[in-house]
Amino acid sequence: GAARAAPVRPVKVWESICDAFDCGDVAAEWLSEFLEYPGVRLVEFDTRKVRPVNEPFYTGHLRLPYGEPQAAFSDGYPFLILSEASLAALNEALATKAAADGLDGSHLPIDMNRFRPNIILSGCAPYEEDEWATVDIGSVRSIILPVAWSTAGILQRPHAL
Repeated sequence: GAARAAPVRPVKVWESICDAFDCGDVAAEWLSEFLEYPGVRLVEFDTRKVRPVNEPFYTGHLRLPYGEPQAAFSDGYPFLILSEASLAALNEALATKAAADGLDGSHLPIDMNRFRPNIILSGCAPYEEDEWATVDIGSVRSIILPVAWSTAGILQRPHAL
């Protein structure tokens, strides 16, 4: 929360340095033991601060009713959405391409965690989510920003994984 007595520490998320509240030694010890990785700290994002979404993918071209989109600790965007059907279609296309190129395909299938989504969809057609302008989760409506761009900055459609 905004009025915390916990110490604030800098946290690096990719190239961004953010302020975070340290949740204390007891939480850190428990998390280190659970993860079997010593020295981990549990932190909470300082909501008094703003971490904007990644450039160049969002350049202020949308006028949002609630202000500029923010990312907190997420991977560049507050929502990273991927459907099971899109991943299955991608893996099918990769397997077909690997076979056509004479590759063994031992690197396939690609797991969902490679894309690091925090929302996984089911029940839609492959790549259908690429065409949605909004997603409603309960009473929250989110505007979808394009998630896959070529190195030339051109949105890749319809397969924008």
